[in-house]
Amino acid sequence: MDTRRKTLAAPGPVTSDIDVHRTDVGDQRLNKEKADAMRKKTEDAAKPMIDTCAKARFSLGGEMGRRLEAVTRQWILPAPYANPGMLEMFRQRDRKPSHDMVPWAGEFAGKYLTHAVQIWRLTRDVGLGKHLRWFVAELVALQAEDGYLGPWPKA
Repeated sequence: MDTRRKTLAAPGPVTSDIDVHRTDVGDQRLNKEKADAMRKKTEDAAKPMIDTCAKARFSLGGEMGRRLEAVTRQWILPAPYANPGMLEMFRQRDRKPSHDMVPWAGEFAGKYLTHAVQIWRLTRDVGLGKHLRWFVAELVALQAEDGYLGPWPKA
């Protein structure tokens, strides 16, 4: 009977011992049951502890409300116009001669969009919502036919 014991090492200090039996159907079924139980335990551990609140609404007034309004009016709405390169770098990616860009050049639009959406989720500002729809439409229109969305020219 071959009852070799194998250790599966994960990156880091965690290891798990699994018995490997190749003797008969009963042992194989036992191993499958162990593997299924381990898989379920792992899946359960990976599940979120809470769900998102899709219909959550916030009403922030006072100093927090004033700051969110100021950020929206003084930063989010004017930013793409004050820094047209945020979108232009995608539009001009195949231009000759190529631009001298920093390695993280394509990140600006995504970070801007993430920030703006987070503010919109807190405020549900109608003007900001309209602005976001415009920005996303501009960004999506700059995606290449092959799916690439970035500032770097084709190789």
